[in-house]
Amino acid sequence: MSGASGGGGGGGASPLPIAADWAHIIPDAELLAPLVGDYLPMNTLKAGSGVTVDGGGLFTLKAGNYAAIWSVGASFSSGAGSVAARLYDVTNAAEKGARAYSVPPTFPSSITRGPLGGGFAAFTVASGGAQFALEVSTSVSVTKTYGEVSGTRLMIIEISQGGAVPDRENAIFVGKHGADTNDGLTPDKAKLTFGAAIAVAVALTPSASNRFALVCVDAGDYAENVAVPSWCGASAPSAKITGNHTVTDNSLIHSFRLIASSGVAVTKLIGGTGDAVVVCPRMILTGSAGGVVCLSGAMNYTGESIELVNGFGIGNLSTDAIHASVDLIYITGTGIGIGISSSGELEYTGTEIRDDGAGVGILVASTGVVNASLARLDCATAYNVSAAGASLRLVAARMSGTQASVGSVRYLSTDGGIDINGPVCMLLTSVAADYAMTNSNYAVSASGSAAAVEITLPTSPRHGQIVKLKAVDITNAVTIASVAIDGVTGVYTFASKDDSLILAWNNDRSTWEIY
Repeated sequence: MSGASGGGGGGGASPLPIAADWAHIIPDAELLAPLVGDYLPMNTLKAGSGVTVDGGGLFTLKAGNYAAIWSVGASFSSGAGSVAARLYDVTNAAEKGARAYSVPPTFPSSITRGPLGGGFAAFTVASGGAQFALEVSTSVSVTKTYGEVSGTRLMIIEISQGGAVPDRENAIFVGKHGADTNDGLTPDKAKLTFGAAIAVAVALTPSASNRFALVCVDAGDYAENVAVPSWCGASAPSAKITGNHTVTDNSLIHSFRLIASSGVAVTKLIGGTGDAVVVCPRMILTGSAGGVVCLSGAMNYTGESIELVNGFGIGNLSTDAIHASVDLIYITGTGIGIGISSSGELEYTGTEIRDDGAGVGILVASTGVVNASLARLDCATAYNVSAAGASLRLVAARMSGTQASVGSVRYLSTDGGIDINGPVCMLLTSVAADYAMTNSNYAVSASGSAAAVEITLPTSPRHGQIVKLKAVDITNAVTIASVAIDGVTGVYTFASKDDSLILAWNNDRSTWEIY
């Protein structure tokens, strides 16, 4: 390979392939090989969205209009260095010779991990297609893997086929390659922080007919408190954001990872009755930090996991409802998985809430209601319904841990049976004439005050099916039509007023049995 003008010198080591999914947002990709003043083309790409992979580090784009965004970052073990990337058409000799790299960031020697550089290009591929490569150049030697003292990484953020310039109406961009002095209106002029992007959106007066998207175009690490106003959505599906964030009515925050060491990761602020939406595949909470709490209105949370220590995962202090769907809530200290301390509701679905031995799975206080459905609830305290007006309705395939309740609890657990603390309702049918039961019947109250009554039991009962019958008046005979009961076939006659009978069908014996 010839030397790259963006990095000076030539003859670097042979580059290693970069594994990446193409035509989508990509997290950290493979590490680059040690190289000095050389370039690294993309040479392991997957087909998709008009991209065809060729050998030799090239990919082919079919005819059409495209827009591409990329970023590259590096850290150096000693001295200052720079890194840059550029998308270019290898069939264009002028482009290949010029190597007009995007302006690279420069890292002082005191910084071991620099910000991301990046680039944006809108271009048209003529009929017949063309071959492209994405180059990377470094100005000093890179000798260690990324995440150690020194290294380099490349990330393809997006390549899309459609208009020459993608639709960016009401979009404010954020990226590590950006600067808060930029206008944020295009990916290449992104803001550096979410706060600066939000300020631009607020100045443009968001409303129901004037919504704004705050779009993070990389997988960088951000440390700031993001306050998303109404009618705005902050979307950072590949980024990690550390801090205490807020959402309001009709707002959204979406991040690949949210991290908090104190306070609450995301709070739905007091306001009106509108919804807020939070999407986060993985939330990490250390110390006493809380995860998601709703102070007013409604809130929807979707995630894959919440890891917490002594704080809480999901909480509701609103008189409205919070709807949460999380595969795993894992407690390593004395924290609480989900809880409510208001007159509102918390609707939860997930796979499991579990701990390392000291957590509380579900806490229900005040007059709140929690409806929870999950496969496994395994905590030192499975649930604590701590107030007389509180209510828990729980379905758990597996449950273990202390179960404390002052209020109402109804739960179904395949390994813990059925526990009901409150009213029980069953299908009760009152009859005063002959009646044939079906499998939907549970209890029959028969009165022979006006005429004799004959009750026919279900003809195709299930094994273990239970029915209850009672004769409230036997002025005229109340009977059960001829059927096998305890192995004897015949007509059963109720002998006295208020006489009752509980029967269960036993398939093994082909008979109803009296219990």
